[in-house]
Amino acid sequence: MTYDQVFLAAALGVFLVTFVATMLYVRRRGYEPKGVMTDVKAWEAAVTTAASLLWLVVTLLYIFDARSVVWFGRIAFLDNDVARGLGIALSTVGVLVGIAGEVALGEQFRVALPREETELVTTGIYRYIRNPCVLGADLFALGTLFIAPSLLALLAVVLNVTGYHLKVQAEEEYLQRTHGAEYEAYCARTGRFLPRIRVTGDKRSGGIVIVKADIADVTAIYKLASHYSGATQVWAQERINDLISEGHYVLVAKQLDSTVGYAIARFAWGKMHIWNIAVKEDMRRRGIGKKMMSQLIDYAKSRELSEVYLEVCASNVPAVTMYQHLSFKIRFPMPGLCDGEDGLAMYLPLLQEEGKQGREEQ
Repeated sequence: MTYDQVFLAAALGVFLVTFVATMLYVRRRGYEPKGVMTDVKAWEAAVTTAASLLWLVVTLLYIFDARSVVWFGRIAFLDNDVARGLGIALSTVGVLVGIAGEVALGEQFRVALPREETELVTTGIYRYIRNPCVLGADLFALGTLFIAPSLLALLAVVLNVTGYHLKVQAEEEYLQRTHGAEYEAYCARTGRFLPRIRVTGDKRSGGIVIVKADIADVTAIYKLASHYSGATQVWAQERINDLISEGHYVLVAKQLDSTVGYAIARFAWGKMHIWNIAVKEDMRRRGIGKKMMSQLIDYAKSRELSEVYLEVCASNVPAVTMYQHLSFKIRFPMPGLCDGEDGLAMYLPLLQEEGKQGREEQ
């Protein structure tokens, strides 16, 4: 075997072993890794399947017999060591990117669309791009073309790019329906296949994006919470870390790489309790707090929770006014809530039908 055949065999082995291991892990966690094709047209699924099978055939044939390039229409100008070196580089990057995507997804990984509701993964490589698994597969297919340059390999690349593009469109439509504003904010700061060099927003908000927080945001949230809430003991970093790890809804508002605001909501008895929300003083009056509140409310509605409630200092007139503009009502006064000053308990009813229960977030 030549060096490129050995490489292709090793790369394919790593690629397939990782894929199978991920599938088995998801199944052991009690989920169906294949997913469903409910929202995918039959011909679109057929293109993706044919592309994957054709690429696999081209790869295996070359591994076992390099003369297969001639059998399927050799592309002469690509049949050289420089092109093969480029193919090895592309394939290596493709395998690594694909593995990073599968590892980051963990138990959320599905071949097609999930049968059950899954979390929106925005950590790991998904912090930068939205479709690393597809990018990895396309790069591997393109690398195979440079290593084994034939018309059949070229057809495999074309079908891969076309099929996976259709797959990405179906997945993004599903994610938009499922996660709404959270997914829109995620899209605003990430690229479909390549990282965004610069995130821009509307002029008024100055490039602000609001995303679901992850463990990497704990320190920034703690610093803001300690400064603006004054309750450093309650807002210990470990507690914020626990809230995120336990699946409570925590948002951060970011301007480029700087965290300028946060919101923390907990779930109990089919309701959302907005525990704390803050925006840096020099970033206020730009609609950031209202955007975070709107995203929290949208999420509560998507979970069919019965209400959103919070407590606020009565003297914080701008905050009280914002909540009232969002249709919050005053439930009752809370004497001494804010270091001896009076506070208000406010709530926003979401389900009007008596007896209808919200689903409590796990």
